[in-house]
Amino acid sequence: MKLFRFKNFVRTCAFAIALLLSISSAKAAVVDITDQKREMRSAWIATVYNIDWPETKGTDDATVKAQKAQLCAYLDAAKKANLNTVYLQVRSMADAMYKSNYEPWSSYLTGSRGTDPGWDPLEYAVQESHARGLRIEAWVNPYRYSKKNDAPWMQSGWSNALDKVTKSH
Repeated sequence: MKLFRFKNFVRTCAFAIALLLSISSAKAAVVDITDQKREMRSAWIATVYNIDWPETKGTDDATVKAQKAQLCAYLDAAKKANLNTVYLQVRSMADAMYKSNYEPWSSYLTGSRGTDPGWDPLEYAVQESHARGLRIEAWVNPYRYSKKNDAPWMQSGWSNALDKVTKSH
């Protein structure tokens, strides 16, 4: 009889300890969630095919001014919508929306692959995002370079990198 009571006592204590541990870990999980300094509320700005940005292509002053204004409008809208992060697509087709020793300038920016726009859109986006208290993340598509087999950059010299490191799939 005493052995039965002792086993019941041990089971009850084990259950109580397990219950207390689960409650305290659940409480800790709640505290971790509520004590987060920031949650990510974000939007994506796509550059491939000029889906979102930029609407205009070129290197003249008026076009660059329009591109910057449109980018700032997106950042202002993100801030107004109470977002805290923006993802900017900076590599869409094995090209770059920033100065790169490995990839050419994006044709979606200038209208011609490899043409220097005269400014660095990523650097500008970082400065403008931070001025609005927004975090900015670079969105990269590292492999895609065309959806067409007859794309002009599929010939030798389509990239600033060595042609031999690229394979057709």
